[in-house]
Amino acid sequence: MIGILQATLSIDTTLEQFKTIIDINLIGTFLMCRVCLPQLLIIKGNIVNATSIAGLHGHSYTVAYAASKRAIIVSTKSFAKEYILQGVHVNAIAPDDTLTPLLTFIQFSEGINQSLFSYFQLSDNRLGQPEEIAAVVTMLASQDGSFINGEVIRIDGSVNA
Repeated sequence: MIGILQATLSIDTTLEQFKTIIDINLIGTFLMCRVCLPQLLIIKGNIVNATSIAGLHGHSYTVAYAASKRAIIVSTKSFAKEYILQGVHVNAIAPDDTLTPLLTFIQFSEGINQSLFSYFQLSDNRLGQPEEIAAVVTMLASQDGSFINGEVIRIDGSVNA
């Protein structure tokens, strides 16, 4: 999984910051799919992209991050439609608060009201664990996920239930 996140007021987000986040999150995902597809077409493999709840709903102070994650959702669906007849399934996961380095290294700029930063609005008073995310990825990447294509699986501890 790849990703970068900076919590910045939208009005203070520079074009350089915006482009960096798009380059890493969106362009990085596209390039990984493009590089892997030739082999996946041979073996009829699966792709599981990493997006975020932010890509589904947006979050305060993350305009570039949310936009990049939404674009990954649409790209996932496009890849899924394009390659299903060749036997490649393409899905995405959309985790919410998960205890990963991304969450622990969020940079907050001045003027951020952390109570509006939805990553800290936990569903059942705990962060998701990497193993919980990995279990869903494993299922989607395996034969168990063979009838799932073009979907975004929310892994959010019922935040959006």
